[in-house]
Amino acid sequence: MALFTKSELAILEKASAIYARKLTKTPAFENAELTKKYFQMMLANKKREHFGVLYLNSQHQMIGKGMEVLFSGTVDSASVYPRIILQKALKVNANAIFCVHNHPSGIAEPSQADIQITKRIIAALETCDIKLLDHFIVSVSGVTSLAQRGLL
Repeated sequence: MALFTKSELAILEKASAIYARKLTKTPAFENAELTKKYFQMMLANKKREHFGVLYLNSQHQMIGKGMEVLFSGTVDSASVYPRIILQKALKVNANAIFCVHNHPSGIAEPSQADIQITKRIIAALETCDIKLLDHFIVSVSGVTSLAQRGLL
């Protein structure tokens, strides 16, 4: 049985678009709850793991149309390449980014692999003075912030 019906998925898509519009008008970093809800709406219901990035300007406002899924994987992992994240950040002239990925298992706790890739992303971004503001893990049951856990 599917987690959401087609009509519920359509509602979630519309809600995600509303969150994205709100984030384009306010500094995302200053509105952590809105940012978390946006990410949860975008990824929590996915059956495979997806890794996305939200690029921000110097005012921490969203660049572009919203979160971009850069990597997709299986039910319990996705290969993530910091080089690709850095290339895209440079291309859009980002000053900072948020990273996010989902855990289809429903448990939003960071794994050792999650912590390690976050450290690699930070190291890559630092070479160009781009800041990773947070890395969120989302599931249907909640959102975990690695920054709030002191893991950045």
